[in-house]
Amino acid sequence: MKESVDGEKLELVEQTSKCGDLSDSRPAIDTDNTEIKLYKRRWWILFVFFFVSVVDSLRWNTWAPIVDAVVVALDWTDGQVVALPAIANAILVVFSFPILYVLELYGIRQALIITCLLSTLGTAGWVVGVYIETYWLVAISTVFTGVGSCIPLGAPSFLSATWFSVKERITVTGVSLLGTFLGATLGFLIGPSIIGMKIAAEVVENRDNQTAG
Repeated sequence: MKESVDGEKLELVEQTSKCGDLSDSRPAIDTDNTEIKLYKRRWWILFVFFFVSVVDSLRWNTWAPIVDAVVVALDWTDGQVVALPAIANAILVVFSFPILYVLELYGIRQALIITCLLSTLGTAGWVVGVYIETYWLVAISTVFTGVGSCIPLGAPSFLSATWFSVKERITVTGVSLLGTFLGATLGFLIGPSIIGMKIAAEVVENRDNQTAG
């Protein structure tokens, strides 16, 4: 059954489960045969979350595919470059619990805004750090990007349970997680295509010896 409220079309779905109001993020209420309102804008929300997940994973996989180019251009070591995603992963583990607490307390909108702002700040730090060729600034900025990954990686099931019916939740959770894998895959394609690096760092390091030979 469908009806219109404030100019927006709603779908009313009857189901037997423990469900809460899908319009906010409060704990579920134990009810039977609950009639749930499904807002059309839930698909737009899913698209935004999917897009954020793609960008987040694409950013996370920035360094590994272009490690040779970074070593040559910025004179960093392989270990320094490889350490950047490791720092992000460590920060993700540490800050997941407080960020997920914010998610439970204030809802997915506020939590996603906070993490997106932190990701933007961290990415801006990367740009400045690469421009001035300062590794420590890039490493510190990676802390912010690591915190920014908490919601895209940790909230797909929360999103589906908040905005979607029981029959849609498996698909929605899968689509949300797909953004993470798609972004990581694009990282292997976009980075090398922009850099255009066709030579390994070892060749450049041994260039003088090879010329002399």
